[in-house]
Amino acid sequence: MELYGIIEEIRYRKICEQELEEENECKINNWKNTLCYKGMAIAKWGSPKRTKTYPYARVYDIIQNENCPHKYVSIIPIIKYESKKERNYLQWDTISLMNLLNIYVILAWFEEVSWKNKSKILNKSLNEEKICSDLNRLEKYHSSALHWNYKQLENIQEIFIKAINVYKNLDKDLVSDCIVERNLTRFSENFKEFSRTLSHQAQDRESRIEQPTEALSRKGNKSKITIKNFQGGVYYFTVDEVYYENSILRLVESKHTSKSKLPSIGDIKDGLLKMILYCSISKLKIKDKDRFKDIEKFKPTLRLTSSKLPKDFYIDENMKEVEIEEKLKKVKLSSKNINFIKDCLMKEAKENKFSVIIEYGETK
Repeated sequence: MELYGIIEEIRYRKICEQELEEENECKINNWKNTLCYKGMAIAKWGSPKRTKTYPYARVYDIIQNENCPHKYVSIIPIIKYESKKERNYLQWDTISLMNLLNIYVILAWFEEVSWKNKSKILNKSLNEEKICSDLNRLEKYHSSALHWNYKQLENIQEIFIKAINVYKNLDKDLVSDCIVERNLTRFSENFKEFSRTLSHQAQDRESRIEQPTEALSRKGNKSKITIKNFQGGVYYFTVDEVYYENSILRLVESKHTSKSKLPSIGDIKDGLLKMILYCSISKLKIKDKDRFKDIEKFKPTLRLTSSKLPKDFYIDENMKEVEIEEKLKKVKLSSKNINFIKDCLMKEAKENKFSVIIEYGETK
């Protein structure tokens, strides 16, 4: 099953607010993952890869943040080597997604790296001087995030060279000249097409593979979903489960844990960023053989499961608040998590008309 959606504008009201700590000095490498600096809500990414280190959860925390509302900023490293065999690159559609969410991007690189046992690379610090300079310029910048981000891309070749030279200085065998030359061409001349090819390949792999940490309901199947916006951004995602229920197509984003009674807050916020996108889809089509069919009714759904919950445990956003609280107390969930679910998650679901399901689940 393949789905195609169009987003004309972001239509979403965030309820789950994260108070950001205020920083007065531009000490990038001492900062937390999310913070407020000069009225700007900032998310510091640990990797350009969107499935690593919960970058979507960090982005979720900064957008629509009331205590730091002036601008939303993502600091993203352009390249990160994890080992000799694993390296991650910035994707064009990461930039497009930031454009869609009105987030200003500052491209960064690691300027200090080292080996750990000659197998794993430790990426220690980002290029603080340039990032601080960009933040100072951004404080007084009055054009859109779209305009700023495209200006950042004009310097992508220079940033790539600086980033790759750090790894080359660490180990000449780590970065071959042919890799540098090939990727330099891709970043400077063909960045959009190259990175979209990688995104599309990743989507294809994800849609065919069931992760060992997934606990799916078996009501439906995985599905590719390709979302486009009016700015030309294309986002390749995979919906964990898609199925019809009472003539409504459910788009299910699943988060599972076998270690606790609830997936981590970071995992849940990662799922909430998907809800922002799915709830903002104005038109949805399904591909059936060679034909496209309009989907009249669909329901974004965030499904949270745990193998540590009782097998008959179930709550959703339609239940009364008292009933939800009683059930959560019965399974001895912490008061912090109870308040997050009751006062934040369920209210956000109702406000934006998506579904939240919390129930028992186990991996295959």
